[in-house]
Amino acid sequence: MKMKRWMRSVGAVCALGMLTACGGGGGGGSTQQTVTLSGTVPGTLIEAFGDNGFYTKTTSTDNGTGQHPFTLEVPADIGFQMVMTMNENQANAISIPIRFNAIDGNSTQSRLRLSKGNDLALGHIDLSQAVDLDGDSLSDAPLDLTFADSAKHPLRLSDLDGDGTVDQLDTNTVSTSNQDPDNDGWPNSYDPDDDGDSILDENDSDHLSSAQDADGDGIHDESDADPHNDDDSDDRYDSSLDHDHDGYIDDEDHDYTTGTSNGDSTAPITRSSHLVLASNDLGMHCLDKDYSVFSLLPPYNVVNAQVVERGLRPKILSSSEASVSYSATTDSTGSINRTSSDKVNFWTHAEALFGQQLSDEVGLSGQRMPGNGSEDFQQYDSTHKWFTAAGIPITPYDDAGNTNAYPVLKVQAKSTNGQSLAEADVVLPVSDETDCASCHDTGEQGANRSSITWTDSSTVADKDTRAKINILILHDVENATNLQNQTPVMCGSCHEAGASALISNHQSNSSVPSLSKALHSRHAFISQSSSTGDACYACHPGQDTRCLRGAMGSSEEIVCEDCHGDMNTVASSTRTPWVDLPRCESCHTGDAVDNDGAIRRTNAFDNSTLHTSSNSRFSESSDTLFKDSLGHGGVACRGCHGSPHAIWPSLKENDNLISETQQGHAGTLSECSICHSSLELTTNGPHGMHNVNDSRWADEHEDFYEANPNSCKSCHGTDLKGTVLSRTADARVYHTEEGTFSAAKGQMISCSLCHGNPSRGSSHDDDDD
Repeated sequence: MKMKRWMRSVGAVCALGMLTACGGGGGGGSTQQTVTLSGTVPGTLIEAFGDNGFYTKTTSTDNGTGQHPFTLEVPADIGFQMVMTMNENQANAISIPIRFNAIDGNSTQSRLRLSKGNDLALGHIDLSQAVDLDGDSLSDAPLDLTFADSAKHPLRLSDLDGDGTVDQLDTNTVSTSNQDPDNDGWPNSYDPDDDGDSILDENDSDHLSSAQDADGDGIHDESDADPHNDDDSDDRYDSSLDHDHDGYIDDEDHDYTTGTSNGDSTAPITRSSHLVLASNDLGMHCLDKDYSVFSLLPPYNVVNAQVVERGLRPKILSSSEASVSYSATTDSTGSINRTSSDKVNFWTHAEALFGQQLSDEVGLSGQRMPGNGSEDFQQYDSTHKWFTAAGIPITPYDDAGNTNAYPVLKVQAKSTNGQSLAEADVVLPVSDETDCASCHDTGEQGANRSSITWTDSSTVADKDTRAKINILILHDVENATNLQNQTPVMCGSCHEAGASALISNHQSNSSVPSLSKALHSRHAFISQSSSTGDACYACHPGQDTRCLRGAMGSSEEIVCEDCHGDMNTVASSTRTPWVDLPRCESCHTGDAVDNDGAIRRTNAFDNSTLHTSSNSRFSESSDTLFKDSLGHGGVACRGCHGSPHAIWPSLKENDNLISETQQGHAGTLSECSICHSSLELTTNGPHGMHNVNDSRWADEHEDFYEANPNSCKSCHGTDLKGTVLSRTADARVYHTEEGTFSAAKGQMISCSLCHGNPSRGSSHDDDDD
């Protein structure tokens, strides 16, 4: 019996006598010796299914926090598997099989057997990333637990054959290969896809492996007449699903409207077995032009990358399954950026500023500029399942000496045996446009007091260097310091800032304000412009760089202050820099059926307080900023939406490279075929979306509307005439039984585009009244 059916039918199974014990504690009074498992969860039903038919369960105790304690007793010396269920007895319940990462980190095991005395503390188990795309109440993938305390690692306590040697060290233990031929950690008795060919067993007549069936359509490669067709399961190429007759069915064909009988004028997007989703953590990093006087920020850029294995159930690969590196590459303008130490004097002053002796091209965290080769990502975050290259010391000056605030690096993923899996070009945004000289150059507003002797322009020719010296002079006068005679000065050595953590032996100084508060409060007199954002661009990059260049920045209605507040708000003593930031739900308040007065706001604040929405549809992960949040299937929110300040589509061409490569147009990654090799029709996509750019949806969505009209109205509007949530990301052509219909890019899709409005029973021209 498959787990999907088994877990939903526990009560019936108990009634049939198939399980010897049901209910918390299990055993029904048996004298069987037990082992105790304990831990905390968000609020969950915990169950154990045993080899001899035993079943036991418990429910965690609500203690008013997000970590509810539980204790579960299982029989000693009997193998069992664990399942945890969130939202038990609710429509959105998800049951999650639990697996345990092996001691060597290279494999997983779902079945445990614990001996008497080996009680196990599991710690806190975070179930927040469980995903159920097909709505069957079973998580699309098991949850793998890792244990820092290897001495109490459950696989050290597991001895399947009872010979006294733990299974991880036992070469003679019973093999499970015949129980799990596709090696996915789910024995066939529980596995909904025994052969791992992305076809559920209930629909799979041949149980072909992926090596025999490359496109996963259930047809052996040797007899498959249509190897491009991932969705046609009847061994017949259906020309009605291929409107340009190029051999690609429309669901897999980006360009099925302009092709000829023998192919497309533009080739369809080729889906590889893997993809890389890479992004910058902040959307813009800054550095100083000169480090001889003082430094606000070092050259330090951060890239995160997730490696996704495409399939029916896409998988995010770990560091034991892939490696990631970066190299310099040329953008469409011919700009390339290989080196940095020959472009700024940071390396000359790095030891004095940060206490670190650095070789040329090496950044403060050890990441290097790639030169003519490639460099590995040095970190892997198992919580976010992303690789990190932190501190790449890139500058906004390319190898030809031109300024380019949006340089591109190529990120490449490889398998453990060195095989190339996928690559992507990602922007490392960086700017030196922190223009202190406009105010602090000698004679300007910030350097014109007659009582102070300012830098002599005849002895210091560079205006930016003059401005920096003048700032130290002013600081000394107003704060009784002697910084002018202590150059170079690292501002973060006194004023806490992000760069402070990079200073060798740094200790916090609570007697002075943070760098953010000091700068914003001191400059709060600068005029706040509601139309140009000049108050921010006076210091932040900037009139040329225009770092707010994403989807929000392209709107004339939104400027920096709408999201971050005015200078006094940013300088508030109650604000923690880089923590108290606007959240998605501050402006994206909900959908067309449930919102806070508008689907989208143009200002994140309610009376200087960040707005929060009662509808969590577009909310970030709880207590987590957008830049660190995970969304659909555990993919980083940045992976589908783009970097902060550069949300797709961006006004800068280089920012859009990943989205254009993956789906053929700039914008949020929204087409299911980017990650899924095939997918049933569903409304369980990201934020409750249906299959996007899937020709089947145009023909077969009526049942979804009839079952839940509000699910459609939430995006298409209560009158089904369309909203901002139903705008097309690209020009579309819909082939339906009623005919072929076109929609321009950005058009709000209404029901009456193709047929009568079901909410009003009227005709195509219903939108016009």
